[in-house]
Amino acid sequence: MNRYVITECDWPEVRFRYLADVRKGVLPFSRIEPHPNSDSLPYLTMEYLRGGSRESHIVSVDPSLLVASADSILLLWDGSNAGEFLRAKRGVVSSTSSLITPKNVDRSFLYWTCKNQESRIRAETIGMGIPHVDGDFLANMAIRLPSLPKQRAIADYLDRETARLDALVAAKERLLELLTEKRQALITRAVTKGIEPDVPHRTSDIPWLGEMPAHWKTGRLKDFGSLLAGAGFPHEFQGVDGEVLPFYKVGDLAASRDDRYMERSENTVSFETAAKLRAHVVPESSIVYAKIGAALLLNRRRITTVPCIIDNNMTAYVPSKKNLTSRWAFYWTSVLDFGVLANPGAVPSLSEGDQAQLPIAVPPVAEQHIIADYLDRETAQLDALVDKTRGSIALLKKRRSALIAAAVTGQIDAENAV
Repeated sequence: MNRYVITECDWPEVRFRYLADVRKGVLPFSRIEPHPNSDSLPYLTMEYLRGGSRESHIVSVDPSLLVASADSILLLWDGSNAGEFLRAKRGVVSSTSSLITPKNVDRSFLYWTCKNQESRIRAETIGMGIPHVDGDFLANMAIRLPSLPKQRAIADYLDRETARLDALVAAKERLLELLTEKRQALITRAVTKGIEPDVPHRTSDIPWLGEMPAHWKTGRLKDFGSLLAGAGFPHEFQGVDGEVLPFYKVGDLAASRDDRYMERSENTVSFETAAKLRAHVVPESSIVYAKIGAALLLNRRRITTVPCIIDNNMTAYVPSKKNLTSRWAFYWTSVLDFGVLANPGAVPSLSEGDQAQLPIAVPPVAEQHIIADYLDRETAQLDALVDKTRGSIALLKKRRSALIAAAVTGQIDAENAV
């Protein structure tokens, strides 16, 4: 195999193995320490490097561990994001990562050109269970290599321009957080205080609620509706389309386009199959949500639009049509934080029995409609801003990727770019 292949832009293509050494990190085992000392370093997990966790395990360093310096290049070798490149902090390389050490190439340029190859590396991951990077594919991956001054100019250009784009993305992501907080505060105030400022208030018998309109009732969820548990969904019944009853799984909660109503499911069953599975048929206008695991912490609530079945990781709350509307139940349950209310343990959960005891404030039905109409209007405006902001973030990220690709393939004159 030739080491160099001349491309149309006169930059030689060099196989990755000639540009960098790759060394896999190892698990520190018992060397994780509760308190740092002069010989300790953070353990560089992907969550820590991405900023998802400000703290990391502290590891006592010895020669068997692989230590990265600041701005070293790390490649996530195993897992669902295998093939992702990150810039390191000083610390011990985790067992799921590899340290990329440049040879005769500018480190920052190598990082950016590797970022440009991420999609290719991810597409070529191997492994039946946990995907991992194909070492042979990586070693033989061809990279365009300009002169060292051009490498440095491209790296400086991308450091500067991506930092600007990243700052814009960060600002818009902060805006998303503020819009989400404003939306939640709007709903919480409306369903706990009402929207009429001059009505008499009284102290609620719900401790965290404080004062509430004096004419509202309070009680438990079970006093104003019923709770239906989901059913097991064996694999042999999944993937069937065209039957009369949608069978919703927890993942279908995220498929809602408006974060309000359940959409069409990829899984359907007949009434006969539902009976065989001993599954409750959930009526339309019920509120469905996750009751166990990480999905519970997301606090997603959805309104069903047709009779359906739900899996055993979900619950359906069926409001009493006499004194509780589905939209009020939707908005009220949206302010209940299941993450706080869930039973503690490795897997958070909240049984139907526990849910039945949760409090609810209930105004007259006519007022429920008025408040729900108000919230529909106001949240729709906020949701439109959220969608616009998300679209803007997607465009910025797309521009960032295009900029990197253009710069590392010679389509931008980085040396003379202003």
